[in-house]
Amino acid sequence: MTHSSWQAADPPRRPVLFVNPKSGGGKATRADLAERARERGIEVIILSRDDNLAALVDEAVADGVDVLGVAGGDGSLGVVATAAVPHELPFV
Repeated sequence: MTHSSWQAADPPRRPVLFVNPKSGGGKATRADLAERARERGIEVIILSRDDNLAALVDEAVADGVDVLGVAGGDGSLGVVATAAVPHELPFV
């Protein structure tokens, strides 16, 4: 896909952001990322050690989210991106 073939996404109605608070040495927590996202109307799911990210993403998609976002490391990014592609959801 070339840049010229990209299409703009519709404005989000139900975005969700998954946050791994331990990733990057806790940068998301120090930057108050969850609170900043909530102020913008973004649902935030803060991950804990025992969470199954893939299951949480599947549940969010089934519940009708229209944008998937993640603040985390490569593993978390991969899980969320893998769900975004088949559902044709914007991924940030």
